[in-house]
Amino acid sequence: AGSQMLRPMYHDFPDENDAYLNDADGHYPQYLLGPSLVAAPVVAKMDGDPETGHFANQTIWLPWSESVELASGRVFGKGRWSMDAGLEDVPVFAEAGSVIPALPGRNFGLGAAASLQDADTIELLVFLGANTTSGAGTVYDDDGSSTAYVSGDCAWTDATWTRTEDGVDVILKTRGVFSSATKRDYVLALANAPPLTSAVDGSSYDGASLTLRVPLKAPGLKDGDAATTSIPLSAARG
Repeated sequence: AGSQMLRPMYHDFPDENDAYLNDADGHYPQYLLGPSLVAAPVVAKMDGDPETGHFANQTIWLPWSESVELASGRVFGKGRWSMDAGLEDVPVFAEAGSVIPALPGRNFGLGAAASLQDADTIELLVFLGANTTSGAGTVYDDDGSSTAYVSGDCAWTDATWTRTEDGVDVILKTRGVFSSATKRDYVLALANAPPLTSAVDGSSYDGASLTLRVPLKAPGLKDGDAATTSIPLSAARG
């Protein structure tokens, strides 16, 4: 048995008083999404002043030593934060160091209807903190419709990254054998990324989310296949 995808904050942090945080109306408008995301939908009232862009303000509690906001790439420490957002926004924060697979161009994969199994390209979202030096995540593959995985027709691609003196090293390694596997491309999306120290073919940078995208060397989807990519980066961003 595994944990639920959506969980109240106190499920994972029962000893933290802030995991039971409520607003004046008794609401607690945030929840855990998967192992390393906090989503905080805006339920506070707008201030109603056009000069401020009709923002609403609410308090968000972040449980990890470092969290990265998906939309902006900004890093936040553990604790309560007072934040402004539009009512159409859903602020989402990732634990620094985490690696999350997503479909390209789909708002970091949240709410995506298409499956990872059918994707020719998968983005691996890596959330860099100011002091976080390594992390890992996994892409799981099966046919998505049968029980063939029970007899071993499935594969895991583990993505691990490590900060080095020269940048970031990323290793992709496959476990298991997925019979329907085809060649797949991977793109690394580094949130809160510092600048490249030298040019990398195919790289791009999104200034709004402070995200650097770099194509990765892709392994096959057979047991033991592996590929390593080194990305030249300057010192970590604060």
